[in-house]
Amino acid sequence: DFVNSFARTDLGQLTSDPVMKPFAEEMANELRSRLSETQLRLGLKWEDLQAVAAGEICLAQMQPGNEKGAHATALIVNVTGRQKAVTKLLTKIKGTMAQRKATASQVEITNHQATKYVLPKKPTRPKAHEALIVVDGPQLVICSHQDTLIEIMTHRDNQTVNNFTTSADFTRVTAGLEA
Repeated sequence: DFVNSFARTDLGQLTSDPVMKPFAEEMANELRSRLSETQLRLGLKWEDLQAVAAGEICLAQMQPGNEKGAHATALIVNVTGRQKAVTKLLTKIKGTMAQRKATASQVEITNHQATKYVLPKKPTRPKAHEALIVVDGPQLVICSHQDTLIEIMTHRDNQTVNNFTTSADFTRVTAGLEA
């Protein structure tokens, strides 16, 4: 269970400390708020994520590339051993998207099958919104921008991509910690 697993982590124990409780509640409310922004597209709620999460959940908002005014939301969830819950969630999303008259298609994203939903334009939303979903092994990846999903999956799959752990500063600092 995600909640119980989190409670056993150092961070979970820290957030249950009475002194930290107000901060932890504020962060939880912020996460719920951010998730409700994505609910407008997928119909997801915090409880849906709790049902599928077996571990880490990452929710990020970013500006893709150099697209002025563009934004992307990405959600990555560890769903190890939660296939039944994932199937139920995907069925819920499919129903929500059908109600919202989204078109659905299968696309390939860096050798991974993705379901792509495109919500139609509206007078209040002159640009069509999209949501792409990939379930690959232990991860559920949902993203609102195809090029951003391509970058996420490329970085995830490509073990040679440079990141902070390959930097000289990181190596120096971690060597100092091990001493």
